[in-house]
Amino acid sequence: MMYQLENVGTRSMESLLGEFANIPDNTDYLIITDYENSNKTLEELQLLAQRIPQFITDLDLASINFNSLILPHAEHLFKSLPPQIKKLIVNPEGLATETTAQFCSLLNALTETGLRSLLLEGSGITHRPQADQIQILNAVPKTITHLGLTRQEINSENFRRFAAALSQLTHLDSLDLSENSFDQLTPEEFLEFLRTIPRNIRTLSLSSNNLCHFIGYMDRICEALPPGLQTLDLTSNGFGSAPGLPNLTRLPALKTLDFQGHCLEFSTFSQISTFFAEQLSPTVDAVHLIGTVLNPQQFSLAAYEQSGLDKIRAVHLQMMQQYSYGQYMDTTFWQIPQTPPDGSDDGLDEEQVLDSDSEEYIPSTPTNN
Repeated sequence: MMYQLENVGTRSMESLLGEFANIPDNTDYLIITDYENSNKTLEELQLLAQRIPQFITDLDLASINFNSLILPHAEHLFKSLPPQIKKLIVNPEGLATETTAQFCSLLNALTETGLRSLLLEGSGITHRPQADQIQILNAVPKTITHLGLTRQEINSENFRRFAAALSQLTHLDSLDLSENSFDQLTPEEFLEFLRTIPRNIRTLSLSSNNLCHFIGYMDRICEALPPGLQTLDLTSNGFGSAPGLPNLTRLPALKTLDFQGHCLEFSTFSQISTFFAEQLSPTVDAVHLIGTVLNPQQFSLAAYEQSGLDKIRAVHLQMMQQYSYGQYMDTTFWQIPQTPPDGSDDGLDEEQVLDSDSEEYIPSTPTNN
């Protein structure tokens, strides 16, 4: 559960500590905003950090502009993070005017914490010279095992600089490269970039990068990825019936694939079975779709129906028929309106399901136990 703490910079300590005490104990993700123009002393910063509830494990500071803080204050904030914080999110653009040495000093301050996951969200790294990028990423504490480098605005001009810096992170086992506009690269440039990813990476996210543009290069893309890759996130990359589905058979160690937001949520049993049998490595035992996880090795008609995908497809087809959507609309299930725009009932009987090999609606048949 997520909780947002607002106007931290200008509110009284009494007000902030009182709100800390009232955060629901099922919250694990805390967002802190509006720290600009803060009048907090170092002692007050330390007290705030110490009072972060013990159940908070993820701390989001991405909206804070650290350029407005005195550097020692920012360092003190980082050093004072309580030990239960395992994931920190900051925006490098909030450090855009800081020198590389100051940026590195802030990252080094995290060494004294129990932090294991760091997400740098924004383009404040790729716009710097290559030597600075390498210096900054080398300052990421070696205790960090998961690093997120998202929304870096990677393009043909800066990808080699960024790749050179990325190749230094040999202590990582998990890397998030989502939302990096890799479709701005040529196929050969993208392959060159992938070959720089540290070879020891076991978990990789390439979500939301429009990788459907590289559908004809998927064999080579798989070969360019770390050979021991076990978990791959390809969520929302535009794969579907028009560009086709990716061939992932050349990932010999892959076990888990996150494939949400593609046409598989709306596919028939036979279509999903074909993808599982012909386009996945036989090592894969979990494919994440919206609302369900399927095991390709144990996939059956019963598993398909139990997942509810047949009903999702029925709703999808009826929506297309009712509102004249294109056959392969670029959408995900949670974006489909649950009721028509006029607010009337959509007319889908809850007892209707879709035959796995047919476009025709049939009523479900009760089973006798």
